[in-house]
Amino acid sequence: MPRRAHLAALAVWTIRLLPAVTLISIFPDVRAAWAGEPGAAEHLNEVAPVVLGIAALRTLAGSFAVTPLHTLFGWRWHLVLRRDLGRWAFAFALLDLVIAAADSDGDPIAAVGGHAFLALGTLATLLLLPLALTSNRWSMRRLGRYWKRLHLLVYVVLAIVVVHLLLLPDGPTSTVQMTWLFGPSLVLRIPALRRWIVARRTGWRGRHPHRAVAT
Repeated sequence: MPRRAHLAALAVWTIRLLPAVTLISIFPDVRAAWAGEPGAAEHLNEVAPVVLGIAALRTLAGSFAVTPLHTLFGWRWHLVLRRDLGRWAFAFALLDLVIAAADSDGDPIAAVGGHAFLALGTLATLLLLPLALTSNRWSMRRLGRYWKRLHLLVYVVLAIVVVHLLLLPDGPTSTVQMTWLFGPSLVLRIPALRRWIVARRTGWRGRHPHRAVAT
């Protein structure tokens, strides 16, 4: 059991830190733009929405998949990642928003809300803010039953992101990719299906206790 616990802790910290690779990859572009190198700001404004947008989607999808994985396998070691990956998703979306506002030619509001595509991205980021701020045990205790209701906002965020992606030139392709990222988790969250899977999983463990793995 100690060895299993060590492996679980290693897996958690690896997944926690993995999104930082995105920040490392974009740091040279941010540094160059900050230093005022010729063409660096324009290049950053082109690269950031792609790199940070994809990172935000993937980390949000990872956070969204934590509960379905628990449903499927009964794991508990990974539950803390729901909070951590959700915070990463907000951080990437916020950084993308800040970069867009910084490259605004003196009108940051127009940069982040002047077009429907940008306005929807801004709205999705703002709705992630209360989720990121309340992703802790203190907030869960203070908000009680309202905590779960608040975090249902994630479904609103997903709906906004779908429309946001559809406004891209390659909107249908991006939306299909999002479907692959979030679709299985959405299906596994259907209450009747979730109850059926849990019943089957626990029943299998009851019939084969020597094969059941403690989680």
